[in-house]
Parts: sequence; C-alpha cells; structure tokens
Amino acid sequence: MISMRHEKVSSQLLFVQSGFTLVELLAVITLLSLMLFMGLPFLQSQFQERELEQTARQFIRHAQFARQYALYSGEHTAIRPRAGETWALGWQTEVLEASSTIGVINSVLAQYELPTYVQIDAHRFRDPHSNTI
Repeated sequence: MISMRHEKVSSQLLFVQSGFTLVELLAVITLLSLMLFMGLPFLQSQFQERELEQTARQFIRHAQFARQYALYSGEHTAIRPRAGETWALGWQTEVLEASSTIGVINSVLAQYELPTYVQIDAHRFRDPHSNTI
C-alpha cells in the first residue's frame, strides 16, 4: 500500500508518495537473478560433494555391518554390485553359502542405490590377505 502524506509548501498542497518505481524493481530483480545464476554452479558442486561423502560413509557402514554380522553369526558375508559385475546401480550386503568358494547368495542383508551424481568405476576388489577376488 502506498502511503501519502500532505505537506504544505508555500500555500500549495503537495502529495509525496513513498514506494519504488518499476525501473527500480526491475533492476533489483535483475541483480538478484544474476547473483543466483552465478552462484548456482557452486551450489550444484557442493551438492555433488555431499552426495559423494554420504555414499562413501554408507559404504563404510555397510562394510562394518557385514563384518559385525559375520563375526556374530559365523556366516560368510560379502559386499557385491547390485547388478552383476557393474557397481553403477549400487551394492548389496549378502550372506554367502559357506561350502562354495564363489559364494551362492543365501540372503541379502542390505542394499544401497547410488545417487545420481556418484559413479563407481571398479570391476573387482581384491582381498589383501588371501589375494582372492
């Protein structure tokens, strides 16, 4: 709402309006949109970094969970890709059949789907103690 006040100046009644002109409003909107446009890549990279950190932490949690489950239950566990040999869709923590060296899945304990900006480019991990895949 525009406020109006009356001031008497040398016997004339003068109306003074307080507010912003259309040009001023357009200038402010233009400046704000430019600042947002310039800051958007920074925000996007921050978002991607947070997703990568979260994925790394989640993988560590799954590895700790698989280890604790194996120690508690005495069963073999593994973290494997969700889709065959590719890690692109994430991973799952599995209980393996003890009689098989390859490991037949008995049950899936947990799964994790990769976020959009995260890609894992790995085919296999090697066990440093037994030098097996």
